[in-house]
Amino acid sequence: MIACKNYTKDWAVSDKNIPQGTAFFMAKVAGFQKMLDGQYEGRYLITFSEYAEIRIPKAWQKICVRGLPAARYFNTHDVLVDLAIEPSKLAWKSFIPAKNTSPQR
Repeated sequence: MIACKNYTKDWAVSDKNIPQGTAFFMAKVAGFQKMLDGQYEGRYLITFSEYAEIRIPKAWQKICVRGLPAARYFNTHDVLVDLAIEPSKLAWKSFIPAKNTSPQR
């Protein structure tokens, strides 16, 4: 999973050190967990095993040639080639989720 910065929503957290459209986070998906109660009931929480911090300017523009929804699913190989990412060269860190937390918007 690759996350790109998006400042176009009013709830977006502004960090001007990361320009709009920059890929800043890559993670290895471990699985999905269905939310069973509360505000997020019926939705799924994506879990990660490892993550790496990345900085690829204009990544969103490189992989999306026209206006597309915020969540997109692409062929992994194609995205890695398009963004010149070599996963074996990234500094992967173990992802340890905080206990007793819920997703926040």
